[in-house]
Amino acid sequence: MHLKQSLIIAITLGIISITAWELFWRSNGREPNLDDNRDLWAKQRSKLETPNNQVVFIGSSRILFDIQRPVWKEQTNTDAVMLGIQGGSPLPILKHLVESTNYRGLIVVGVAPDIFFWAKEGKGFSWKRPQTLLDYYKNRTYAQRINHLLSIPFQKYLAFYRDGDEQWSDDVDLATLLRNSRTGERAGPLPPPFYNFENVHLDRNIEMSAKANNDTVLANSVIKAWGLDKWEKEIEDDEEYTKMLKDLEDKRTWVIDYFSKYAKEYLNQGGRIVLVRCPSTEKYRALEQRDYPREHFWDSLVLKTKLPEIHFEDYRQLTDLNLPELSHLSAQDANFFTKELIKIMIEKTIL
Repeated sequence: MHLKQSLIIAITLGIISITAWELFWRSNGREPNLDDNRDLWAKQRSKLETPNNQVVFIGSSRILFDIQRPVWKEQTNTDAVMLGIQGGSPLPILKHLVESTNYRGLIVVGVAPDIFFWAKEGKGFSWKRPQTLLDYYKNRTYAQRINHLLSIPFQKYLAFYRDGDEQWSDDVDLATLLRNSRTGERAGPLPPPFYNFENVHLDRNIEMSAKANNDTVLANSVIKAWGLDKWEKEIEDDEEYTKMLKDLEDKRTWVIDYFSKYAKEYLNQGGRIVLVRCPSTEKYRALEQRDYPREHFWDSLVLKTKLPEIHFEDYRQLTDLNLPELSHLSAQDANFFTKELIKIMIEKTIL
């Protein structure tokens, strides 16, 4: 009898506690949102087990935000398989597609210069992150798949719940709360806050949140998180900057050779590839042009691979779009960009 009472009391206290915690975060403006995580990426990858009327997108977060899957589906009647990864190089994904899949359709490669040309095999965040996702896809268990399915209702309806791979500063899981409450100098100063600015859908269509589009404070905090001020000042130390440019040149040569190798192999097997340079603007674009000048990086990649290419600067309609945090399109302009990209691909007989 006492066990039954204890169980009832425990359940009641649990419900009260969860309700109070949820109401607290709702009152602080937090709303439920799906998390873009390894399971959503793996679900996209699993589509290639039975290739059928698909176009694959690889690259970093720009291709992820700027291509809107519903628009692509409506306009082309093909399924956009979104394998873009925040902060991730497309190189390990291209190698995987060539060596481990039967897919030989069109691959759209998003080229963000500061990520694409900074990769090195097996090293750094931009390489390790996509490799981690590939490993997870290969090794995931049925328990992990079931856990993801069970988590979806909680993500949809509970503001405090998260199941993501990003470390947003406004997350409210215990690890983030403890990290943000750090005090004293022993642990060092906190990095600039990096707040969530994405809306995620179950089909892994990702768009910039309305808040990020309309709230300049949030947009400016994301710009600060990009570290553009620090990037800009790298030129102040001539010796260190010269060393960095030398390292960058070595990586440029290696990346172009590596990408060309697998692109050529994919083409020889009947596949098609197009290179796409999504928009960036203002200070972000200026720094890209300073350290990754188009004529030395993008043009060299195109010349080496001889692939069809679409660079936003070559099309007037793509050069004056809204990028609230300088690197990703607003939801409305991402829809426009997707439509215009399709038109250009049709004109160039890519589609």
